[in-house]
Amino acid sequence: MLYFEIATRLYPRQVKRIRDIATDRGTVYSDHISEGDDTNLGICRLADRDANIDAQVRSLFNADPTEVTLMRIKAGHEVVPHVDGEQYGRMTSVVFPLIPAGTKKYAPCTMYMEAGTFDLPWVPCYAFNTQIKHGVKNNEYDRYNLQLWFDMPIVEFFEFYQSGQLISPENRVPLA
Repeated sequence: MLYFEIATRLYPRQVKRIRDIATDRGTVYSDHISEGDDTNLGICRLADRDANIDAQVRSLFNADPTEVTLMRIKAGHEVVPHVDGEQYGRMTSVVFPLIPAGTKKYAPCTMYMEAGTFDLPWVPCYAFNTQIKHGVKNNEYDRYNLQLWFDMPIVEFFEFYQSGQLISPENRVPLA
């Protein structure tokens, strides 16, 4: 399984706060280094910037993420295709695209398989399988998203979601 859309959302005030944090000059993004190479991916643990909003985001799910992060890819950069290592506790990642808003300007995550490539469509919230090779060829816009990392295979995560146990009823919204 590559990905699936999740029927939840952030409230507009949360989105604004998270976007403000993401783009604030005081937000420190660590350059993610893998096997000695800069991956062109900046990562900021949300709890390090705002423990309150981190707790609010975590409360959307009835599973405890290993991390809640802001991810930044600068304009024109590429996160080379890779598979996430087990040490990250990130077998499945839940993504809330933040900036740029909407489908036309937000560069997609591309999944690389033997049969070819597949660009994940822009949706307000989705889970994807980080154990399949993936990467991003960013365009002329800085790209930010909020990610929750789960140390659970995507098939189990999907079953948990389908059972109605992953998202509390008050946090569910209809899918478009």
